Amino acid sequence: MPDSTQGGFVNGEFYVFARAGFSFAGSKLVAFESAEYDDGIELEAVYGANMAPLGYGEGNYDANFKLTVTKEDFDTVILPKLTDGEGDGTVYGHAPFDFSTNYSKRKNTPAVSDAIKGVRITKISQSSKSGDKKTMIDIEGKALGGIWRSGKKPVATGAA
Repeated sequence: MPDSTQGGFVNGEFYVFARAGFSFAGSKLVAFESAEYDDGIELEAVYGANMAPLGYGEGNYDANFKLTVTKEDFDTVILPKLTDGEGDGTVYGHAPFDFSTNYSKRKNTPAVSDAIKGVRITKISQSSKSGDKKTMIDIEGKALGGIWRSGKKPVATGAA
């Protein structure tokens, strides 16, 4: 039976994360703690004279992104990507970037990949305490291009 030192479970499937790859704006990330992302669409029931809904109305699509990295990875990989090149040279004035994940269960199986597109950073949090072995930084943002799971577009409209 595999344990957490050999990989992890994603949606009930066990993946060996030694075969995982994560890239931030085209640069490979190694020293990070976690990557979290979620998306959804607002849905509201439409009622008439009775208790049962007649249908529904769709609202906006929203996609969020959070990455927890070491201070070293932030300083050497992420910060230069945010402040160099496109954008206005400031941390929050960066051009949108893509974050991608890929992993596979076995050596010769196709990789499963997600693309978090058009990310803009909205918040950076850092905390250091006495006795910490490492300093971690949380980076939060919005995925304006959506979260594409296994190449599937999340909604019918939006960025390509």
